[in-house]
Amino acid sequence: MKKIVTAILPTLFILNGIAQDKPLGSWTDHLPYSSGEVVAIGGGKIYCSTGSAIFYIDKNDNSVNRKSKVNGLSDVGINSLAYNEQSQTLVIGYTNGNIDLFKNESIFNIPFLKNNLTIPNKTINNLFVDQEYIYLSTGFGIVKVNTNKREISDSYIVGNNGTYDEVFDVTVLRDTIYAATKNGVKYASTKLNLTDYRNWKLIPDISRFEYRSIEKFENNIIAISKKISNISDSIYIKKGSKWTQYKGFQKDETKDVIAIKDHAYFISNREVAKMNSNHEMIDTVYNYNGISNFNPSYVAIDNETNNLWYADLDIGLVRQNNNNYSTYSANGPRIKNVFKLEANGGKVYAVQGGYNSAYNNLYKYPEISIYNSGTWNYLVPENESKLNGTFDLLNITINPANKNNAFIGSWGGGLIELLDDRVVNVYDSSNSRVPSRTAYSWFGIGGSTYDANGNLWVSHTYTDTLISVKKANGDWYNFGFPEDISSAKSVGDILISNAGIKWVLIPRVGSTLEIFVFDDNGTIEDLSDDRKLLLTSATENGNIPGARGLVGAVDQDGEIWIGTDDGLAVFYNPDGVFEGNKNAQRILIQQGADVEILLEAIKISDIKIDGANRKWIATEGQGVYLLSEDGSEEILHFTINNSPLISNNVFGLAIDDINGEIFFATEDGIVSYKGDATNGFNDFEQVEIYPNPVRPEYSGPIAIRGLVNGSIVKITDINGKLVREMKSLGGQAIWDGNTINGDRAATGVYLVFSSSGDGNGNLKTNVGKILFIN
Repeated sequence: MKKIVTAILPTLFILNGIAQDKPLGSWTDHLPYSSGEVVAIGGGKIYCSTGSAIFYIDKNDNSVNRKSKVNGLSDVGINSLAYNEQSQTLVIGYTNGNIDLFKNESIFNIPFLKNNLTIPNKTINNLFVDQEYIYLSTGFGIVKVNTNKREISDSYIVGNNGTYDEVFDVTVLRDTIYAATKNGVKYASTKLNLTDYRNWKLIPDISRFEYRSIEKFENNIIAISKKISNISDSIYIKKGSKWTQYKGFQKDETKDVIAIKDHAYFISNREVAKMNSNHEMIDTVYNYNGISNFNPSYVAIDNETNNLWYADLDIGLVRQNNNNYSTYSANGPRIKNVFKLEANGGKVYAVQGGYNSAYNNLYKYPEISIYNSGTWNYLVPENESKLNGTFDLLNITINPANKNNAFIGSWGGGLIELLDDRVVNVYDSSNSRVPSRTAYSWFGIGGSTYDANGNLWVSHTYTDTLISVKKANGDWYNFGFPEDISSAKSVGDILISNAGIKWVLIPRVGSTLEIFVFDDNGTIEDLSDDRKLLLTSATENGNIPGARGLVGAVDQDGEIWIGTDDGLAVFYNPDGVFEGNKNAQRILIQQGADVEILLEAIKISDIKIDGANRKWIATEGQGVYLLSEDGSEEILHFTINNSPLISNNVFGLAIDDINGEIFFATEDGIVSYKGDATNGFNDFEQVEIYPNPVRPEYSGPIAIRGLVNGSIVKITDINGKLVREMKSLGGQAIWDGNTINGDRAATGVYLVFSSSGDGNGNLKTNVGKILFIN
């Protein structure tokens, strides 16, 4: 199998999530920016981490800017931030031990901890600034980073007998460093050799519980122990040499204590309490003066303006100016752990549901994120009451005739219908033929899809009624096959072949998989001419590989591609299944002298077909593959190591058929890649060339889009001399700006001749122009 590990198009990182003409090969982040976790202030900017990325406010123009792996960060999973004034550097700590230094819009990466294979827990829990240094509280001890030299200066192991002891926070008071650890508060004199674990002592005056926060407050130290079982967290204050438990503020869980000038702020569950220098609680904030949500996780002060800034888990970033509050965030979906995506006509729907490995409920919050015209919006029970009672949203079907009409399947809550971004129906047994699980009011939608006549077909799990159909006129019918399909089986997606045969995927049958094939012969109401068949893993009755998980797609040739936990297989003639063409075929590839099975033992989570009939394959653990039409060639393979993909666990894919953008759903959010194939058109009435004109500073690919599928495109100079010839990928052809000889095209006007036959000897043509400035 030919492998092309790097993209065939230049990989470009772009920031603007609302750009309509994104360059081919570019990446865009669609990450949640409404969940603020930590604030850091310095250099005229207010920084806020969201876990997957950072956004920041430039005080010079009040603009909101993004920073993610797509445009410069080295990783995802941000756990801590701190700004070092002396070096004018923002330090970013990640859960995997990675470190980024952000200065003057440039990133300097220190991957030493991340790449160290001997350390079991490298999570960076917190950062503490001390002159030009940053102390990193990590899962194994303390790491000291010199931000001027951009290097690790030292590391300290504070556990007994030199063992690793997780450190959650650090502070320094005069010549003593204090560490909040999993086994109490440790301290050591900075005058001693801190690399010698014997110089780190446990404070005996306070409990040996886990301490998550420690802070210098004027000349005192405040430490907070974590709540354990039925024991509430405790606050201890060191005055002079004595530690005493503070009783003036007791909560089940205090997230953090942060000292700001002559006050200390205690952040607990949906409140922030303020302590003065006499250790008196003088104020408690419960809301942002009229703003509905209040879930702060961090607070910092802008010393130039004395404004307080809150990182809020529900809102993003909140500025407090006296008693006035303002909120800030960058546009994006609210959900982070995305399970499935679907796209049509430039519109994308995303959900965060799913189920566990036994196909039981996770009871995830019902949120639907919707992307349209460069902007994300969302539906939740708070703004759409019909979503109350639904949960675990896991499949999406968009009406091919109306991108604003979509159906969302819930794993127990029924079938949700959207129209113009509002919930108009939730279908269950009370208003449709959607059946309930026996003895439960549980309506599990395995999948849904439209047929060529505008009928919506739906599969159901844990019932004797396997399939229902909502006809184009609104009437419902259903079909039960209790003699073939046990109501104990989990049911997945439903596919429809070119001949209208329904293929219901059953992803869990003990240690094997099944597909139920049903043909209503185009007569939904007449059951007498129906046909049915159950395919299995048996060699002559399906030959379905794998033991768990079953996803599929119908390609442009009518072939059905399926993916399991054991790679790919293809039904090359699904319309002949009742005539004996029952078996799925594995794709064999040549690797040197060996013959191997394509993607064998790789868990496939989604399959999508692009405009050129190529296969995009999402996997759990191996990123995303782009395969040629027949699967024999690996065109692209995106992973976290060779691209801005933010996770190798990709659960869902969606392809925008208008512009070829591919969206990837992961547990860390959504990113997209501008692909080079779009769906073809029936004529040449919508041909566009981008960019046009091609200016001297542009060296990327030039797209000729809006073409008939598989068009031949010839580029000539004004005198008719052939410069380049190519075939479109679906409805789009790509020119690299070079001639047949590989030279850059000279300045001038070039003609673009596009042609396509209709199969009956008739030729459709189009002529366009490109102005090339070199």
